[in-house]
Amino acid sequence: MGHDKISPLPPNFVFSPHDKFYYAPATCNSMHYTTAAYISAFIEFIVMGTGAVCFYVMSHKTDTIEVWMFYIQAIIVVLSVLSSILMMIGLWKEKPNLFISKFAFIWFLLGVWETVYTKKHDKNSSC
Repeated sequence: MGHDKISPLPPNFVFSPHDKFYYAPATCNSMHYTTAAYISAFIEFIVMGTGAVCFYVMSHKTDTIEVWMFYIQAIIVVLSVLSSILMMIGLWKEKPNLFISKFAFIWFLLGVWETVYTKKHDKNSSC
């Protein structure tokens, strides 16, 4: 059972982490994937932290939302920070298995968003 479609690398091939292939298309190829991951983790921390502060003010100071909503937001922020730290350690030590926590966190948030959006959308549909 051979793999006919896989061709061996040429004998003069030299791996370079600075190859054009490793520049992120999401940043218009202006930034390396590693740098983009560090910056996105920092931006995520700022956004999630700001959200937690807003939820705290709304739940404890102005009583415009329930207190449990702040605690849910705080748990999400803690999970975000932990998964980002593991991702950054994985980037630094070049251990891709440490990225799994970040992927799982993103999948979790997308699942929650899909569930909330679907329930809200089903309530508003007239069919």
